[in-house]
Amino acid sequence: MISKKYNENRIRKSFTILELLISLMIFSLVSVAVYSVLSNGIRVWRKGNINNKQEIRVRIALEKISRKLRNSYKFKTIPFEGTNESIKFPTFIERAIGGNNTLEMGQMIYFFNNNKKGLFQEEKTYPELFQHGENDSSLEIISGVKSWTFSYCYLDNATGEYKWKDDWKKEDQDTHPKAVWIECLIVLGGDIKKDISKIIFMPMGTGRQSIELNK
Repeated sequence: MISKKYNENRIRKSFTILELLISLMIFSLVSVAVYSVLSNGIRVWRKGNINNKQEIRVRIALEKISRKLRNSYKFKTIPFEGTNESIKFPTFIERAIGGNNTLEMGQMIYFFNNNKKGLFQEEKTYPELFQHGENDSSLEIISGVKSWTFSYCYLDNATGEYKWKDDWKKEDQDTHPKAVWIECLIVLGGDIKKDISKIIFMPMGTGRQSIELNK
């Protein structure tokens, strides 16, 4: 009797091959589901982290451009000129001389390269502007940009109101615009796009038109 009951208990406590297979299948399904959730979560986090870094880089670049524009001054030899995708103006250029950083008069250029989808910077001191020969000193400061445009605030002589235009020609305008409007479009992944803009007021700018109206 004791031996029979012992064998029966032993049989009830053991697993059949079918039960083991079902358990393994359930465990595998649960593992795949957990892995899928974690993988998607990590993918979304990485994408959001990359997008956030790109937006931060653009905003830092806008702040640097703002400081350069606000430090611009009136200088006849280096006029303030601009188009919808480029801008150049006189400002102070930092150079290392004898182990010390010094500020020199010069020209700063920012331009958007549509083929490379990036914003480039080129800076030259006043003596460097008159040096002959090809010397591409442009530096890409922002990459992966869908578009980057400049607009210029001017005082319309006809209406007496301030308006915006896509170019700034030294022949038509005063030395500096009243403000510069920068608009940047970045892609955050897929079809998601974000527009980042900044209006920079120019301390030296009046925005006045130098052209005379026909009476």
